[in-house]
Amino acid sequence: MVPSRSLTASLVWSGVTSLLLATPGLTQSRYSETDPILFPDASSHWATACIQGVGKDELMSGYLDGSFRPDGTMTRAEFEAGIVKAFPTAPVGRPAPDFSDVTPDFWGKAAIQSAYERGFLAGYPDNLFRPSQPISRVQAMVIIANTQAR
Repeated sequence: MVPSRSLTASLVWSGVTSLLLATPGLTQSRYSETDPILFPDASSHWATACIQGVGKDELMSGYLDGSFRPDGTMTRAEFEAGIVKAFPTAPVGRPAPDFSDVTPDFWGKAAIQSAYERGFLAGYPDNLFRPSQPISRVQAMVIIANTQAR
């Protein structure tokens, strides 16, 4: 069963996928050029519409300094935070482990646990999650496929 979610979340998350996989010009979003710029460092990027769309729909909030860093790498924890926001009603199917490399005060701990409980992701052997590791395109696509399987 596919979880109930808004069309906007689906479209915007498709845009995030495009950021990972597509070439310039293929990204689509609900963002309008008349909307305020949320991430000034992404205002002239080829994926501006998608980036501003995920900000507008509050799927991603950027960094503490107000930047989005569109040409930076996304970590596994950052990706999980976005996935959980995009698919908030996905059913829980298993208990989350306490990954040994995710401290209790880590900013993304709740998102990592929630994504694991919903079957979107798995950790590594030896009870590791590697939250600061850059997420690969393959890992991102597997996670997105897992959201559709729920």
